[in-house]
Amino acid sequence: MTITYTEFETTPAGVVAALKTQILANPHWTDLGVVDSDTTNTVATVSAGATATLSSVAGFTVGQWITVNPGATEISRQIISIAGNVITVNSNWLAIFPIGTTFKARSTVLKSTSDNGTELILDLEGDLTTNYMSVIAYRQWSGTATGGWTDAKPNWIFWKSATGTTSMPIHVTLSVGKNHLFIAIEGPRSHEVSTTSTTYGSVKNYFALSELTKYHAGDTGTPAISIGVPTQIATTSVAASGHTVSISRDSADTNSWGLGRLASLDFPTLYTTDVVNMNRACSIDGNVYLLPYVMFSESEGIRGRLTNFFYCNTTAPSPLTDLPDPVGTRVTYNGIIYKQIPVNKGDGTANAWGPFGAISQSTSVTRSIIVAVPYAVA
Repeated sequence: MTITYTEFETTPAGVVAALKTQILANPHWTDLGVVDSDTTNTVATVSAGATATLSSVAGFTVGQWITVNPGATEISRQIISIAGNVITVNSNWLAIFPIGTTFKARSTVLKSTSDNGTELILDLEGDLTTNYMSVIAYRQWSGTATGGWTDAKPNWIFWKSATGTTSMPIHVTLSVGKNHLFIAIEGPRSHEVSTTSTTYGSVKNYFALSELTKYHAGDTGTPAISIGVPTQIATTSVAASGHTVSISRDSADTNSWGLGRLASLDFPTLYTTDVVNMNRACSIDGNVYLLPYVMFSESEGIRGRLTNFFYCNTTAPSPLTDLPDPVGTRVTYNGIIYKQIPVNKGDGTANAWGPFGAISQSTSVTRSIIVAVPYAVA
């Protein structure tokens, strides 16, 4: 097994290409070679309208995200209906695109098959703006393009709580291996251009895919767990609906993308109160223990734990005797070296919560969940 961990800087305009390059550097992940469907419009769009008449709708499907005028003043919209050669999208164009403008179905679909047979399938090119991007998880891939996937589940990664520029710096942390994928993106920092706050910087948010180490012999599914903000929300509040995970298959292997929540071995607190952590350092044997993320399906109850992600307290424990390991510390468990990283932060105005834990508030931007993320094979 090979694990690829990297931290790099890019821009909103370059983030998809950079992520694709880095993910495919891991030998367990492959590009499924989806053929992009390109066409042009035969009637100019209306700024206040949400329809477009195209030369052809071949390769375009309802629910798909498309890019209009790619590489220039591009915008992204989701197709909500197709009638003949006319598509309707999820919001007004807010631009006039003359006859002959390119309409492109964007798909960069990447895949790994985990040790237990779970298909981890990621489409990087969903909705993309200067302050967030959507990443789409698919339950299954049939091996054909275009449209060879089933059961799409979009998630969003927010790195700024207001619009920015396509060239502003964003900071990416990526961990990818056979059984997992993790992407965290932070917007411009306090000293950088287009930052949200010159004091606190910008929001940091994340998305992850994981196989499940199942607890029950009767669990016949091989679910991928999609971990991220599951709704496209107001840019000023990266918090709504940010606590649940999506489970690609139920235990009977019949229903797709049910809801679940992650729990761990820690003191139950509300995120508006003081944070209380368990002491993971054990004086009996001298070890510091990683805490498992256990997945509870909202319809079926406990199903197992995330295979390669672990909870490591927060950056603001109370009492102070419960200090976590320093951020960036590496720990080895079960043949894998993990790096302990803060996965989210606020910016002084917006929350940045997520399924790994809800602690980074707009008023407490220094508080973050620390997660042990795979760094390398030991």
